[in-house]
This record gives sequence, structure tokens and C-alpha cells, in this order.
Amino acid sequence: MQLIKCNNYQSWAYKSDEACILVDPWLSELQEIPGARWLLYREKTSDHYFLRYNLIDTVTHLVITAHFSDHLDPESLKYFDKGIKIFTTKHASHALSKLGFTNIIVVKAGDKFDINNMTLEIEEAGKPYNTTSFAYYLHSNGKTVFHEPHTINKNFVSKHPIEVLISTTDLVKVFGMVMVSMSYNKLSKIIDNNHVEYIAPTGSKPSHSKGLLSRVLYIKEEKQNVIFDDNRVCSNSYDSFVI
Repeated sequence: MQLIKCNNYQSWAYKSDEACILVDPWLSELQEIPGARWLLYREKTSDHYFLRYNLIDTVTHLVITAHFSDHLDPESLKYFDKGIKIFTTKHASHALSKLGFTNIIVVKAGDKFDINNMTLEIEEAGKPYNTTSFAYYLHSNGKTVFHEPHTINKNFVSKHPIEVLISTTDLVKVFGMVMVSMSYNKLSKIIDNNHVEYIAPTGSKPSHSKGLLSRVLYIKEEKQNVIFDDNRVCSNSYDSFVI
């Protein structure tokens, strides 16, 4: 299984000989709150991996981890057939149905789905996203990736040894109080309490977000090249790692 960081934000892909899973695709020029760009938006700085290499037709499944616009981008979804299988939340399923998608699987913690030679296992998201998003394990050939798009609870104990942990490493708090993206300091404690081989940062460069809501965000971005050493993978756009 090949893990690919598809852009410099938070879109990921998993490729095997039999399947290709794309997570939270952002393929458009601008990620924005629909109809309210002035509230929050982010411009892309490079093409998505699957556009750059003309690989859209190879995608067999989508995973959309939340209904928020930086995970579910209607413009990006126009690239995909309406019958493609999508694993997502109940909140997001309503928006996807309105967009015409017909093969939507609403997931809950504990669900497992076999996708050819990969297995998707759903895990509850960390607070405050535990009711609106989800994390997941992806298993292949005895190895496991764990992906939490936002924050991991401090008492998290993995059900499996983790080959690659995909997690935020830049601290973001709304009004300086509600943490919506976690710092490396917090993540390092979780790593110490779990068997983790490699780290892959996601949600990178939150300071690139603009608009009114960006003004109420406290952001502290970590220097990735200082924090990580040999255990860092997929730090930059188009990086890949074979698991």
C-alpha cells in the first residue's frame, strides 16, 4: 500500500494494486465556506497530486471525514462519478445526496469495511469533533495507518500498533480556548503512550487560511524540520511512503 500526501493541506490517498482511496479531496482553486467566502477561505498553492498526474479516473473510493468545507468541497467533488462509493458522516451524507451522489455509506465508530486488500476501520474522533467527524485505521498487509484529521484525545490508546500516524502538529485554538488542531507537544505525549513508527503531519500551515474567522484563531505553527527526524514521512506535497 502506498500512502500519498496529495497537497500541502490535508488531502491523502492510499493506493494498492486493486483500489485507490482518496481522503478529503481538495481539487479546486479555492477552499471556502459555500456562499460565505468572506468568513473563511484558503487558496491552493499547488495542484492536487491526482490532477497533476491525471489520476482522477484511478480513484475507486472516497473518504470524507467531516461535512466542513475544508473536507467536503463541492467544486472538487464534480470530478467524480456520482456512483463512486463514499464513506462519510451523517452530516456530510445530506450534502452529498444533494450533490447527486448515490453510493454513500454513513459510518460509525467500530465499523469495518473491506476494500479489496485494505480494511477501513472507523474510530471516534477526538473532542470537540467526536460528534461531527471521525478518525480511522487503514489496515493492509499487517500494517496500520491511523488518521485523525483534527485532535486526538490525550488518553487515546490505539487498538493496533501504528505504522504511520497522520495527525495535526500545528496548534490552532478558536478565541484562544477551543483547540481545533493540536500541537506537536501534545502529540508527542500520545506517541509516547502508543506504538507509533512514523508521523505524517496534516492540516499543514493553518496560517494560510484567510477571512473574518481567521482573525479569531490563535495559531502556533511548528517548524517541522526541527521537530521530526527519522520518523517523519510525507511532510510535503506529493510525498509518498510505501507501507
